[in-house]
Amino acid sequence: MFSFFHRTPVINIDCFTSNPDVYKFTPVVNAIKAKPEWYESVLKVQKSNTKWPQYKVDENGSIDFNVNLSLRTIRSCPGFLELYKKGFIIENWCDFACNVHENGISFHHSNGMGPIIHSNEQTHPGYKDYYILKLKSPWVITSKENVPFILTSAEWSLEDYDFKILPGILNFYNQSGSNVFVAIKKTNIQQFYIPMGHPLTHLVPLSEKRINITNHCVTEEELSTKRYNIIGTTMGWRRTFSLANRNEERQKKCPFGFGNKE
Repeated sequence: MFSFFHRTPVINIDCFTSNPDVYKFTPVVNAIKAKPEWYESVLKVQKSNTKWPQYKVDENGSIDFNVNLSLRTIRSCPGFLELYKKGFIIENWCDFACNVHENGISFHHSNGMGPIIHSNEQTHPGYKDYYILKLKSPWVITSKENVPFILTSAEWSLEDYDFKILPGILNFYNQSGSNVFVAIKKTNIQQFYIPMGHPLTHLVPLSEKRINITNHCVTEEELSTKRYNIIGTTMGWRRTFSLANRNEERQKKCPFGFGNKE
């Protein structure tokens, strides 16, 4: 009878795009569905006939663990497994090629809006030796749950790349962007290619609740109604956040009806 005190154990995440190719080929997915491609080729845990850990003591009293009796791989690594139980993955929504050369940087993308090079003045004096590219995500993401997410690189899938995906914290309750910021060393002359569908970022909720993801393909007009612009105001993002929190408090109602306005 007191079920109204029970808060949902689920964080519902709605992901909107107006690009049908993105919706069809690279939807936002739970992280568990986007483990590195090489994971399935990793040797499975080898069971032994006796209890783990296996060890023996030599004549000097030193302990020697015998890893051959019960081999452990990343398949039994709790740090890896727990990471992929949490959050969701945004995969590259286009084919992206980049050329870092002596005279600068050039790039090509196959779909959606092109990257933007951010001025080094925005991080000065930090990252002065890097190009900082903003990959403009086609996904507008919203949630009715006020839960922050840590955005980090999908590092386990990016071992062959020599760049940094810069981390941050996003809260889809009061902002809807999901852009990816890539830092590329200016002096590292290189060419690289990130195919469509390759994992880019991993977003992990700062909550024990599980997440439920729903992807939507909508018109550009409808998509514009889902965007929240928290920094494009003269008030600044802190003021914008405070207004969102204020409005949430205003909408709260007592379950017994006391103080509620009709």
